[in-house]
Amino acid sequence: MSACGYLASTSSPPEIAQFLSLPANRLDVNYGLHNGNARIICMGDWHVGDSVKAEFIRIMPELKESGLPHLAFELWSTDMQPLLSRYHALWQDSAADRSDIEALQNKLVEHFYHVWGDSKVKEEQRELRAMANKLTNMIDAAVANGIQVLAIEPAIPQ
Repeated sequence: MSACGYLASTSSPPEIAQFLSLPANRLDVNYGLHNGNARIICMGDWHVGDSVKAEFIRIMPELKESGLPHLAFELWSTDMQPLLSRYHALWQDSAADRSDIEALQNKLVEHFYHVWGDSKVKEEQRELRAMANKLTNMIDAAVANGIQVLAIEPAIPQ
């Protein structure tokens, strides 16, 4: 069955995400089409899936080469912007203390982990922690490529 036929016959998001996460089922996307002229690039994902997050990490150098200066995500709330900006500044500072970067990295992981709730179930805790780490890895990939990360989601009430 072709990829399109399979996707058309499947209605379960977990099944679709699993199918698309396999390298053999990936579509080739020319991110170079951006060429510095696009004002916005939109990508969506299934929040608990790894495939789009891994793709974001993989393509960061391509996005940098195409002239993308900023990367905005709806899943990062505006109250995180000072932390993200500080993190970006530390990454760009060759004299920055690595322990400062790691401390902010841990704050990002904890922020993501707590946004989605503190599950009492150990397996869910591991999954939430893994997703928080993957989101932090996305930020790392962006700032390592000189792309400024912007938080655009309204602040989450505490």
